[in-house]
Amino acid sequence: MELRNVAEKTRGVVFCSTPHFGSPMAGVKSGKHILLPTVEIIELMTGSEVLHRIDNSFQSLAKKYDYKILSFGELCPTLGSVGISRKLVPVESSGERSLK
Repeated sequence: MELRNVAEKTRGVVFCSTPHFGSPMAGVKSGKHILLPTVEIIELMTGSEVLHRIDNSFQSLAKKYDYKILSFGELCPTLGSVGISRKLVPVESSGERSLK
């Protein structure tokens, strides 16, 4: 019941560099670690079924309650610890798809 109250009272959502459709960085292997990626990292990979389901659920909720949505994405790459510059969440993954 409480979650319904939150959903009904929400007017908008702001996303700051949120990987709606995954991050290519989630699949990057680190030379320093011989460990397999955690479940959380696997779920953040581009094309993740988990992210797809979350996005579909949110889009249904946003359409039902007519949420206003503002998404910020990265325009400039971030310099990593090994000297490689990359966008952690590219613009095409940080924006929500249009509601229809």
